[in-house]
Amino acid sequence: MIQLQYIKENRDECIERLKIKNVADVEQRIDEIISLDEQRRSLQQKSDAVKAEQNAIAKEIGMLFKQGKRDEAEAKKARTAELKSDEKQLADLMSAVEQELNTKLISLPNTPHLSVPKGNSADDNLEVGRSSAPNTTSSTSSWATKSPVPASLSTKARVPACSVPSSTSSSTAQPTPATLKSSRL
Repeated sequence: MIQLQYIKENRDECIERLKIKNVADVEQRIDEIISLDEQRRSLQQKSDAVKAEQNAIAKEIGMLFKQGKRDEAEAKKARTAELKSDEKQLADLMSAVEQELNTKLISLPNTPHLSVPKGNSADDNLEVGRSSAPNTTSSTSSWATKSPVPASLSTKARVPACSVPSSTSSSTAQPTPATLKSSRL
């Protein structure tokens, strides 16, 4: 996905590079994205202003109650209720704008590298190099028929992890910490 900041800072370059991929209505799509971002920013500023006014009124209400001016405090409370409603409407509108902006950004393909030539099909691509021999492997690869485990690691060739010294009286005796310690030396 192309970054919004890149689109805003390099609008003309972005349009040129997307025209290489034959993107339909690229100029209109880029302008819509920039316009939606401006709307989102404007809504964010309005929302921040409403929140700042709510905070200022909340401080005033506290001071008015301390001073005993109950009627003025109640009027300010009514104003904060209106501001909360406005804030919710702005948040809903901003959410819808952000969703539309993200949808448009996702639908826009990445810009091709500067070295990519303009064209309509693979025939228009520039051939950079060719291997010495064409790929002649069949659809069934040779790796599918080989065992993934080397013979040296097969289950028949396993060595016990711990050997018990032969000095024990019984061949089935369990090793003791003392015999293990002596076998490590």
